[in-house]
Amino acid sequence: METSIEHLKSIGTEAVFVLGVPTFYPRYGFVPTDKHTPYPDLLTAPEAWMSLELTEGTVGNLSGKSQAIPQFMEAHWWDTSQHG
Repeated sequence: METSIEHLKSIGTEAVFVLGVPTFYPRYGFVPTDKHTPYPDLLTAPEAWMSLELTEGTVGNLSGKSQAIPQFMEAHWWDTSQHG
């Protein structure tokens, strides 16, 4: 994770979002976020949607609809109702 985060910083990435295990990602600085996932109605575990600011203040300035790469823009990837 540290190597990936450092790489993202080196290429100018300002923020990273993950939908993942809430007990894993915080150790790398990720925190729950109020920004919507691409399918906000399917997010039954809001603590699983987290962000990491690589440039301070970035997440607070974001607005609009979230997008992921095309392969992950399918609703089933964003449905947390089966996890818990």
